[in-house]
Amino acid sequence: MGITKVLTINQIWQKIYNDIKEALNVIAETTPKVEAMQTDEATPLITYIGWAAPGTAIGAASWKIQRITETAGNFSFEWADGDENYDQTWTGRAGHSYS
Repeated sequence: MGITKVLTINQIWQKIYNDIKEALNVIAETTPKVEAMQTDEATPLITYIGWAAPGTAIGAASWKIQRITETAGNFSFEWADGDENYDQTWTGRAGHSYS
């Protein structure tokens, strides 16, 4: 009986493993592939980098935007609205709030 119980536990763990692996594959297949699409060196001390799915319009609220600011040789990296959500417009990058 002990052997049967061990096999049953192993089978359960194998099923869990396979389900997780399948779920991760689905997520990987359905997650849009993104790439850095726009860069703007607004001033020598401020650079904006925007990421979106390929083909996204610059006015669409589907971008995540990072602002890099240099102050006295120190760099700060901030996100529009303080997060990495794809919900900003590239055209509005200078007017977004960053943290």
